[in-house]
Amino acid sequence: MKTSTYSYLKVLVLEQDEALLQLLKILLQEIGISQVVTTKEPQDAFKAYRSLQPDICILNADLKNQGRQGPNLAAKVQRMKCKTSFIFLVSNFEYEAYQKLKTVSSSSVITKELSKLKLLQAIDHAVLQLENSTLSQQRAGLQALQSVAQDQVKNNEDQLFFRIGDSFRSINKSEIKFFYADNKLTYARVGKRNFPTNVQLKTLEETLNPTFLRCHKKYIVNVSFIESIRIKQGKVKVDNELLSIGYSYRKQFLNQLNLLK
Repeated sequence: MKTSTYSYLKVLVLEQDEALLQLLKILLQEIGISQVVTTKEPQDAFKAYRSLQPDICILNADLKNQGRQGPNLAAKVQRMKCKTSFIFLVSNFEYEAYQKLKTVSSSSVITKELSKLKLLQAIDHAVLQLENSTLSQQRAGLQALQSVAQDQVKNNEDQLFFRIGDSFRSINKSEIKFFYADNKLTYARVGKRNFPTNVQLKTLEETLNPTFLRCHKKYIVNVSFIESIRIKQGKVKVDNELLSIGYSYRKQFLNQLNLLK
């Protein structure tokens, strides 16, 4: 990867050692990063962050004295949900330091014995973390859009439209107790009302299964409204109404229900 490709990066450096600070500025310049803000004072670091809005923060993280301010700043930035990657600088890469610093997401740890190669590798890693974060956000956004679209489709699928005069009335499938055929028309029973349609029961059965099941040549019933099934009588009770179970439909109808024997 060419170092000039990182000219767009903005970097904030928090380090109290003047010599190390100057070395970092030189190395970053050689890597091709010129948008650099440096500070020695932890109390000024957050103000500098708010002003620069950096892509990467290089922070002193020696776990003694002022070095604790580096991880503290990282935690504060992450609570703001900002998209920033962190490079922690430690004098000695010890187990204790690693265990404490690895809890900060989008971060890496390097020692203060710096070289251009070591710093470039850390920058490469930080940029990769930023790119992965962007992809994750885009993926999450796409999934959210897909979820909304699926909900809209589901809502559309849940609605049936019945013609009444010159207009159509929307009725949710869950409100329909059953459909029945009479005089070449099909009717939907909703509450105490009947809504007619020219759609045949066979078509409705195929479209609305498994929410609605065929129990008779004249009926398809909404399973959620079934109160009881009277096998000997050949009847199904649907919201206080008894409907017949046709002999030729009986086996298939019962097989589609969760009968606990």
